[in-house]
Amino acid sequence: MAYTTTDLTNDILGPHQATATTVPTVTELGTIIDGVASHIDSILLGAGVATVPVTGSHNSTFFTTLAEVNKWGAAAEFLNAMFPEADGPGASGAGGRWQKKYDDEIKAWRDGKSIPAGLLGGSNDVSPSTYFTRNPDTEETLGDLAQDADRTRMGDTF
Repeated sequence: MAYTTTDLTNDILGPHQATATTVPTVTELGTIIDGVASHIDSILLGAGVATVPVTGSHNSTFFTTLAEVNKWGAAAEFLNAMFPEADGPGASGAGGRWQKKYDDEIKAWRDGKSIPAGLLGGSNDVSPSTYFTRNPDTEETLGDLAQDADRTRMGDTF
Protein backbone atom coordinates (compact mmCIF):
# COMPACT_ATOMS: atom_id res chain seq x y z
CA MET A 1 0.00 0.00 0.00
CA ALA A 2 1.44 3.34 -1.02
CA TYR A 3 1.47 6.22 1.44
CA THR A 4 1.02 8.87 -1.25
CA THR A 5 -0.53 9.36 -4.68
CA THR A 6 0.64 10.38 -8.12
CA ASP A 7 -1.17 13.74 -7.73
CA LEU A 8 0.60 14.53 -4.46
CA THR A 9 3.96 13.47 -5.87
CA ASN A 10 3.35 15.53 -9.01
CA ASP A 11 2.80 18.55 -6.74
CA ILE A 12 6.46 18.48 -5.66
CA LEU A 13 7.83 17.79 -9.15
CA GLY A 14 7.17 21.35 -10.28
CA PRO A 15 7.62 21.80 -14.02
CA HIS A 16 8.62 18.15 -14.42
CA GLN A 17 5.27 16.61 -13.52
CA ALA A 18 4.41 13.17 -14.83
CA THR A 19 1.82 12.97 -17.58
CA ALA A 20 0.59 10.32 -19.99
CA THR A 21 3.34 11.34 -22.43
CA THR A 22 6.37 11.96 -20.19
CA VAL A 23 9.08 9.39 -19.74
CA PRO A 24 8.42 7.94 -17.21
CA THR A 25 4.65 8.25 -17.55
CA VAL A 26 2.17 9.02 -14.78
CA THR A 27 1.29 5.30 -14.71
CA GLU A 28 4.96 4.44 -14.22
CA LEU A 29 5.13 7.06 -11.47
CA GLY A 30 2.41 5.07 -9.69
CA THR A 31 4.59 1.97 -9.93
CA ILE A 32 7.56 3.93 -8.59
CA ILE A 33 5.46 5.14 -5.65
CA ASP A 34 4.43 1.55 -4.85
CA GLY A 35 8.05 0.39 -4.99
CA VAL A 36 9.21 3.15 -2.66
CA ALA A 37 6.36 2.31 -0.25
CA SER A 38 7.47 -1.33 -0.22
CA HIS A 39 11.03 -0.21 0.55
CA ILE A 40 9.72 1.96 3.39
CA ASP A 41 7.74 -0.99 4.80
CA SER A 42 10.78 -3.28 4.72
CA ILE A 43 12.88 -0.65 6.53
CA LEU A 44 10.15 -0.19 9.15
CA LEU A 45 9.87 -3.94 9.72
CA GLY A 46 13.63 -4.15 10.16
CA ALA A 47 13.48 -1.28 12.64
CA GLY A 48 10.91 -3.12 14.75
CA VAL A 49 7.56 -1.72 13.61
CA ALA A 50 5.05 -4.45 14.41
CA THR A 51 2.56 -3.90 11.59
CA VAL A 52 3.07 -2.58 8.07
CA PRO A 53 1.75 -0.90 6.14
CA VAL A 54 1.21 1.70 8.82
CA THR A 55 -2.21 3.33 8.68
CA GLY A 56 -3.55 6.60 10.00
CA SER A 57 -5.32 4.65 12.73
CA HIS A 58 -1.92 3.47 14.06
CA ASN A 59 -0.49 6.97 14.36
CA SER A 60 -1.82 9.83 12.24
CA THR A 61 1.24 12.06 12.68
CA PHE A 62 3.66 9.34 11.64
CA PHE A 63 1.36 8.39 8.74
CA THR A 64 1.68 11.98 7.48
CA THR A 65 5.47 11.64 7.71
CA LEU A 66 5.31 8.38 5.75
CA ALA A 67 3.33 10.13 3.00
CA GLU A 68 6.02 12.80 2.74
CA VAL A 69 8.88 10.31 2.71
CA ASN A 70 7.08 8.22 0.07
CA LYS A 71 6.76 11.36 -2.09
CA TRP A 72 10.44 12.25 -1.64
CA GLY A 73 11.63 8.80 -2.66
CA ALA A 74 9.27 8.61 -5.62
CA ALA A 75 10.18 12.13 -6.79
CA ALA A 76 13.88 11.25 -6.64
CA GLU A 77 13.44 8.04 -8.63
CA PHE A 78 11.15 9.74 -11.16
CA LEU A 79 13.49 12.68 -11.76
CA ASN A 80 16.54 10.47 -11.98
CA ALA A 81 14.73 8.33 -14.56
CA MET A 82 13.55 11.41 -16.45
CA PHE A 83 17.02 12.96 -16.51
CA PRO A 84 19.53 10.10 -16.46
CA GLU A 85 22.17 12.26 -18.13
CA ALA A 86 22.21 14.54 -15.07
CA ASP A 87 24.23 11.90 -13.24
CA GLY A 88 27.96 11.73 -13.48
CA PRO A 89 31.09 12.10 -11.41
CA GLY A 90 30.30 14.47 -8.57
CA ALA A 91 26.76 15.17 -9.78
CA SER A 92 23.75 14.70 -7.55
CA GLY A 93 21.23 14.39 -10.39
CA ALA A 94 17.93 16.14 -10.87
CA GLY A 95 16.38 14.26 -7.98
CA GLY A 96 19.33 14.79 -5.64
CA ARG A 97 17.48 17.04 -3.22
CA TRP A 98 14.59 14.60 -2.85
CA GLN A 99 16.97 11.65 -2.66
CA LYS A 100 18.89 13.25 0.22
CA LYS A 101 15.71 13.94 2.18
CA TYR A 102 14.54 10.37 1.59
CA ASP A 103 17.92 8.81 2.48
CA ASP A 104 18.21 10.89 5.66
CA GLU A 105 14.82 9.69 6.93
CA ILE A 106 15.51 6.06 6.00
CA LYS A 107 18.84 6.27 7.87
CA ALA A 108 17.09 7.69 10.94
CA TRP A 109 14.62 4.79 10.92
CA ARG A 110 17.43 2.27 10.55
CA ASP A 111 19.15 3.92 13.51
CA GLY A 112 15.97 3.54 15.57
CA LYS A 113 15.07 7.23 15.51
CA SER A 114 11.89 9.04 14.45
CA ILE A 115 9.62 6.01 14.89
CA PRO A 116 6.90 6.43 17.54
CA ALA A 117 7.31 3.91 20.36
CA GLY A 118 3.68 2.81 20.05
CA LEU A 119 4.45 1.28 16.66
CA LEU A 120 7.37 -0.80 17.87
CA GLY A 121 7.11 -4.30 19.21
CA GLY A 122 4.55 -6.98 18.58
CA SER A 123 4.73 -10.68 17.90
CA ASN A 124 8.04 -10.39 16.03
CA ASP A 125 9.65 -8.54 18.92
CA VAL A 126 10.86 -11.26 21.28
CA SER A 127 13.50 -10.68 23.90
CA PRO A 128 16.11 -13.39 24.27
CA SER A 129 15.73 -15.51 27.38
CA THR A 130 16.75 -18.75 29.03
CA TYR A 131 15.08 -20.99 31.55
CA PHE A 132 16.93 -19.14 34.30
CA THR A 133 15.92 -15.65 33.14
CA ARG A 134 12.28 -16.78 32.89
CA ASN A 135 12.41 -18.60 36.28
CA PRO A 136 14.98 -16.84 38.46
CA ASP A 137 13.67 -18.23 41.75
CA THR A 138 13.23 -21.88 40.79
CA GLU A 139 15.58 -24.65 39.89
CA GLU A 140 14.78 -27.15 37.19
CA THR A 141 14.51 -30.74 38.45
CA LEU A 142 16.58 -32.98 36.25
CA GLY A 143 15.49 -36.23 37.93
CA ASP A 144 16.55 -39.43 36.16
CA LEU A 145 18.17 -37.47 33.35
CA ALA A 146 21.07 -36.38 35.59
CA GLN A 147 21.49 -39.85 37.11
CA ASP A 148 21.53 -41.52 33.68
CA ALA A 149 24.18 -39.07 32.47
CA ASP A 150 26.37 -39.81 35.51
CA ARG A 151 26.10 -43.59 34.97
CA THR A 152 26.97 -43.29 31.29
CA ARG A 153 30.12 -41.32 32.14
CA MET A 154 31.15 -44.04 34.59
CA GLY A 155 30.77 -46.77 31.99
CA ASP A 156 27.57 -48.29 33.39
CA THR A 157 25.02 -49.69 31.01
CA PHE A 158 21.30 -49.83 31.63
